[in-house]
Amino acid sequence: MNLHDEIKKNYENGLYNRDYSYHSSFSNEAKNETSDFVLGQKRFEEDKQRGRVHHWFSRPILKFMNRLTKGRLTEILDFIDGYQSKK
Repeated sequence: MNLHDEIKKNYENGLYNRDYSYHSSFSNEAKNETSDFVLGQKRFEEDKQRGRVHHWFSRPILKFMNRLTKGRLTEILDFIDGYQSKK
């Protein structure tokens, strides 16, 4: 008996009855409507309370890469701008 026949036999006998569909832990939550800029501001406040304020020296590189990728890094740049606006 080859592998295909073995799997088919097991499937037909109900061996693979479990629900294998993917369910994200966030699937039932509403989408986050907060802008990336505001999320960056909130993150700064959290980091400030923890004493872990970050400096985004890579922003010029990301800005250049955003141009190369035709705007695919815009959300990251907005987050960084929001973070830096609270400094």
